[in-house]
Amino acid sequence: MYVGELMKRRKLSMKEKLSYGMGDFASNLVYQGISIFILFYWTDYAGISAAVAGTILLISRIFDGVIDVVFGNLVDKTKSKYGKARPYLLWLALPFAFSAMITFWTPGTNGIADIIFAFVSYNVTMVIYTAINIPYGVLSVKMTDDQVERGSLGVFRGIGALIGSMLVAIIAPMLIEVVGYTWTFLIIGLVAAASLLVTFKGTEEHVGLTQEDKVTPFKEGFVALLKNKPWLIMLLVGILVFTFSGLKMTSNIYMAKYYFGDESLVGILNVMMMPGMLIGMGVATLLFRRFGKIKTTVFGNLIMFLATVAFYFIFQSPDDLVLFYGFLVLNGAFLGIGTAGFFAMIADTIEYGEWKTKKRIEGLTYSAASVGTKIGGGVGAALVGWLLALVHYNGTLATQPEAVSSMIVWINLWIPGMICLIVAIVLSFNKVDKLYPQIMQDLDARKGVKEV
Repeated sequence: MYVGELMKRRKLSMKEKLSYGMGDFASNLVYQGISIFILFYWTDYAGISAAVAGTILLISRIFDGVIDVVFGNLVDKTKSKYGKARPYLLWLALPFAFSAMITFWTPGTNGIADIIFAFVSYNVTMVIYTAINIPYGVLSVKMTDDQVERGSLGVFRGIGALIGSMLVAIIAPMLIEVVGYTWTFLIIGLVAAASLLVTFKGTEEHVGLTQEDKVTPFKEGFVALLKNKPWLIMLLVGILVFTFSGLKMTSNIYMAKYYFGDESLVGILNVMMMPGMLIGMGVATLLFRRFGKIKTTVFGNLIMFLATVAFYFIFQSPDDLVLFYGFLVLNGAFLGIGTAGFFAMIADTIEYGEWKTKKRIEGLTYSAASVGTKIGGGVGAALVGWLLALVHYNGTLATQPEAVSSMIVWINLWIPGMICLIVAIVLSFNKVDKLYPQIMQDLDARKGVKEV
């Protein structure tokens, strides 16, 4: 009898879903905290120029993308008493906490030593994040092969990420004011470590537990990925979506200080996206069931593009702060739907690839898709640094050139709006939602003839 067949369409308990969501809560406490504050910390506290800081971020994300593929291949080869994905959450929880702290420390030389230390410490943290996040993504595939349940896991993952992002955006500025950046991120890191252990303890791997589980060599797996059209589409979508996220989160801190003239608003600006994201993720499962993940996400991005165009002509001055709050909530709603859909759609490309090539490559599929998210986040943050440098921004100056304010608004509105339009166009070419029932029927037929 085929063992995997016993687990087909496996339904998950609320405990499993909540435990799984805690993993992205943990990751986003650290990852979003770094994404929000690191460029500002480097430019305004470590004395690193905006152009150099932006370049560090982009080079680091490209390097991290290569590391993604390495760890994806490693996960595919992993066999332990805890499974394929879960052990990494146990092994790397504490190293993640301490690396987060070191990222927000500087030698204070105001020279090349600060730049080198910033590059090295940031990359150590990102490598550990990758070594946690790739297996964490694979874990959803190992927990169930039910498409609706995976969509639900995507929502719980998104809600966990949202709460983690919200907490760090609210609490970090207050902690930083009291204990500084270094101790703040040690505290955040330790909370993240504890949360990862909850995910490890509260989840189990069920799918693919057969004696014929075969490890696909890296070269064969990579060739199979290139034949997986839906995965290639999602790779590009990942780059675009996380460029959007990186732009918004990074530029909000500059909007607060230099456009609205109140640095204390940074926590509020980032938090204003969170209620919208919570609403978006809350209705995502219902929309996915009714319209499908792809169609829902395509129309959501089209609506967001049109809303951005309209808002640009309404938003006239720093006095329109309340109006800007409302726009951020709207941004968050559609970002919430898109984020939940993205991770669920990546999971579905694994079955498509297996159906098309007869090779099931979970770790490499997730890791290579993660390359897109890392590059996107890096491009988003780097664009902020480069475009600010273009208008002669200098974080050590009390007064910035007039062009800085206009550029910050342009970065925060127009570029993200155009990204939404491009995402809608690209994603419309992904047909997996329509094919998925036939894919699973064919895969069941193949596996049904195997015996253990």
